[in-house]
Amino acid sequence: MKTHEREVYAFFNKKFSSFALYEGLSGGDFVPYQVSARFRTRELDKKFIADLRKWLTGFQLNTDPNDFQFLREIKEGQRLSLICKILHICEVAEKEWIIYVWDGTDAPSKKIQTKMTDEMDNPLPLQLEKEPLPRDVLCTFPSAGSVLMVVLGEGNKNLGLGFLKTGIWLNFLNIICEVHAGLWRGVLMPFTKLRYVPREFRYVLGCQRCYEERLSEKWGRMPWSCFPSPSTVTEVDHDRAPLVTLRDVLSYSEENFFDGRPSTSVLKRRMNKLLGLNEDDDSKGTEYTERDPPWVFCCLKSYYLNEGDVWGSRRYRIFDTKLVG
Repeated sequence: MKTHEREVYAFFNKKFSSFALYEGLSGGDFVPYQVSARFRTRELDKKFIADLRKWLTGFQLNTDPNDFQFLREIKEGQRLSLICKILHICEVAEKEWIIYVWDGTDAPSKKIQTKMTDEMDNPLPLQLEKEPLPRDVLCTFPSAGSVLMVVLGEGNKNLGLGFLKTGIWLNFLNIICEVHAGLWRGVLMPFTKLRYVPREFRYVLGCQRCYEERLSEKWGRMPWSCFPSPSTVTEVDHDRAPLVTLRDVLSYSEENFFDGRPSTSVLKRRMNKLLGLNEDDDSKGTEYTERDPPWVFCCLKSYYLNEGDVWGSRRYRIFDTKLVG
C-alpha cells in the first residue's frame, strides 16, 4: 500500500504481485471475472469475498451529492466529477478506446460554427467514432438521456482500465469535457481518477429512479434543453403518436415536408430557421456563422432495401411533417 497526495493506493508490482476481480453484491459465486497471471485461488479467499460483500450492503461513499455533476450540468474545459454508468466499450484503433457512459440526463445543446458550403461536401458527423455502433449494441442503450463518449488512449493505461466493463457505475473525478462538431466528448487527463461506485449508492439509485419517472411521463423523452416545448418550425400530421427518441426508433422493428409549394423567400426563411441560422441570413453559406438548430417534432418512416439484410439495409425517412416556420 502506498500514499500519494494524501490518498491511499494499492500498488501492483508485476514481479511478485497478483490480483483477482470479483463481482460485488450481484455476485453469487466465488469465481473472479479477471485475474493476473500469477494469481492462484485459495479456500480462504472465499471468506474474504463473502465478508466484503456483507460489508458492502451497508456501505455508503462518504461524499456530498453536491460534489458531483450531472451530464446536464457539464461545461467545456472545466474539471468535473461525474458519476455515470458504462453502457459500452469499444476499441476504435490500436490502443485507443471509447467508453459510452450515461446518467439519464441530457447534456446541454451547443451551437455550431461552420461554413454551410463546407457542410455540402463534409457534413457534420452523427458520431465521433469512425464507424457507427451495431444496431444490437444501440438497442441496449436507454431510450432517453445523453450518451457521453469518453476517449481513452495509451496515456491512460495507468488508470487501471482492465477493471472497466459494461454495466458498472464509475466516478470520473476531474474529467474534462469538450465539444467537437457540436458533439460532447469526455477526455481523461493525467490528473483524472476513476472510482468504482456501488449500484446501491444513493446517488446511483437516484439517477435510476429519475430516469424511470422520466419514461413514465408523456413528455419525459423530450430533451430538457427544449422545455417547455420544441420549436414550432415543423408540424406533424400524427399529433397523437407517442413521443419517442431516435434511439427508440433504431430499436423498433410518401413525404410531405414542405407544406405544398411556398415561395422561394418563404422557403428560405423556413429553412434558415430549421438550420439554426438568422432568418434573413444572406451569406449564402460562404462565411463562418454560428448556428443553433432547434429541437423539432417530425414523423419517421422505417423501411429496408434488401430483404436478405433487413437491418443492414434499413433506412429512415421523414414523412407527414410540414415545414411551417
